[in-house]
Amino acid sequence: MRPSIAPPASRRRPLALSLALSTTLALSLPSAALAQQQDGPSDERARESLRSAAEAYQNLDLDAATARVREARRRCGRNGCSRRVIAEIAVMDGVIAVGGRSNPDAGLRAFSEAVRSDPRVVIDPQLATPEITAVFSRARRQARGEIAQLLHEPVQEQLVHAPIPVSIETGQIAPARVELSYRQGDGAWRRARMERLGRAWGGEVPCDQTQTGEYIEYFVTALDSTDMPMAEAGNDDTPLRVRLVRSRTRPAPALPGRLPPEVCRDPSERAAEGGTCANDGQCAEGLVCRESVCARPPPPRPSVPLLAVELGGGIGLVSISGSPAYDEAVRSDPMDPNSPAACAMVSCPSTANGLSITPNLWFAARAQFAQRVGIGLGFRWQPDAGARTTLASLLISLRAYYALTAGGFARTGPIAAVYAGTAVGQISARAPGYVGQPFANTGHVITGLNNLHAGARFEYGFGPGIRAGADLTLQFMFPRFVFSADVTAFIGIAFL
Repeated sequence: MRPSIAPPASRRRPLALSLALSTTLALSLPSAALAQQQDGPSDERARESLRSAAEAYQNLDLDAATARVREARRRCGRNGCSRRVIAEIAVMDGVIAVGGRSNPDAGLRAFSEAVRSDPRVVIDPQLATPEITAVFSRARRQARGEIAQLLHEPVQEQLVHAPIPVSIETGQIAPARVELSYRQGDGAWRRARMERLGRAWGGEVPCDQTQTGEYIEYFVTALDSTDMPMAEAGNDDTPLRVRLVRSRTRPAPALPGRLPPEVCRDPSERAAEGGTCANDGQCAEGLVCRESVCARPPPPRPSVPLLAVELGGGIGLVSISGSPAYDEAVRSDPMDPNSPAACAMVSCPSTANGLSITPNLWFAARAQFAQRVGIGLGFRWQPDAGARTTLASLLISLRAYYALTAGGFARTGPIAAVYAGTAVGQISARAPGYVGQPFANTGHVITGLNNLHAGARFEYGFGPGIRAGADLTLQFMFPRFVFSADVTAFIGIAFL
């Protein structure tokens, strides 16, 4: 009848072939010296039985596993197997006794037999449980008898969240390496190599093991080049214990020649602004980790449309002075370029001083190459202009924009910007009227075709894509100089 047992997690392996192969590898790890021993004539047949025993044990069939172990012993007979195979058979017997039948006494006897046959025998990690490992360790200690004790001052207490420094001196022995084993409470043992510190060896129980609980247990083992223990300070049966406290009652422990380790930050506590960090989760709410320091996040970068078009209109206040040339003027004698000019149908004052109002329509397109920078192409068309040339009524401008508001040319919200540019065309304003006749029908003044301008604008994005605003532009025409201040209102649409 098959007994009811609770299998360890590592024992639940569905693939028989994988189990057999992994068991074979772990049960055949002799040292270099033992590997040179003469194999027994029945070694391979006995190992076949051991593989079947391991598979049956993994499948919780303890009776079949026990039968396969007995079969392996029968195949070995009195002298048919090498000592290492005899040890492997005894190990499997002990695993079944402790892990399957909960009989540590029988397991200790089997493991003791295994260690006597081959001191280097090991347990398959897939079969090992804390209970099995503890009984196996006891068997190894009994087999080797008493070993030397390392020079060590046990650590009595350490603060919660702080690493535990552990140091030892080996005295006259010269180990190949020294191993620190530790566990939190009654958990599984963890191991770490210690480093040489002059005449001593040192290591630390990391602070992630001291976050919770009342104590930490540890022991230290010095090993030779064949991984056999040479000396120890404590062991897994009688480990040393460190109390975890909130405030010290003893001096802080430290490794030789070093300062006591600092307390690690409680992972539940998040760093304030300016504190160190490795990721955003270690910073207080509202902060992000930037270059290993907790800081306030930059304002979110608003979505910026790539293209905007606008249509509007306004008026220009043009300052005219001096003796201008007029669009309507013609020579009294077309054949004589020096003949006096005369204006037909309109009045053309020989001198003109004052302001003229020029209504205009405005159409432009603007592309944003960055959050705050844009390039625009605009057309200022003046309905009331001279007819001498096409450019008498048209001013074609190219300008660069820079947004002053933090959001740049955002899709929504207020936007303040400045701009500057150049243009080609004319601002064809009528000359001011005469004194006493301010509204006289006067001619259009001819200006230079070159232009420089600068200005400021305010616009507001309503979304989705709708915006409206106004410009103030200072226009400078040359080489025939004219100055104009244009005020333009517009409505636009943003794309992309």
